[in-house]
Amino acid sequence: MAKDYVADLSLGFDGVCCLDEFYRHTKKFMERQGYDCSEPSYREVQRGKKKTIFWDCATEKKYNDYIKNHIDVSFEVRDAEEVKAKKKNTYQCSLKVKVKGYIEKDYEERWHWNPFVFFIREVMDRFGNRNAMDRCGNEIKDESRNLINDLKAYLNVQVQ
Repeated sequence: MAKDYVADLSLGFDGVCCLDEFYRHTKKFMERQGYDCSEPSYREVQRGKKKTIFWDCATEKKYNDYIKNHIDVSFEVRDAEEVKAKKKNTYQCSLKVKVKGYIEKDYEERWHWNPFVFFIREVMDRFGNRNAMDRCGNEIKDESRNLINDLKAYLNVQVQ
């Protein structure tokens, strides 16, 4: 199974944010795009009244029997201090979101049983099947950019 990275974007935010709603908003956006979401890791470190939180959201969507689109979103929350709001758990924090998009080829490992067959498949990916790979890569780039822009709109971040 080979991976081709095509998108690497990030977003920074300092201010007040409801982290639960922010995560649900991100997950809903990815599900509307047709991705299956999972949360492979979550870690929280408490230091006095402030927290540091790390969590990941891994998403995948089948493009065809050979190609699968992935967009991995990493959230890093630093110095999160709880702020009282109406029925919401909001935090004054420094938030960093990283989005990485990549293409996973031969995710069912059908083409790895013989080195010659694997070589032929790689040649076909490089020269014969380039349109599908380019289309898939452009789709991942667009969806990653749309995710970052949607999160900016949610957080009301000014574009610089």
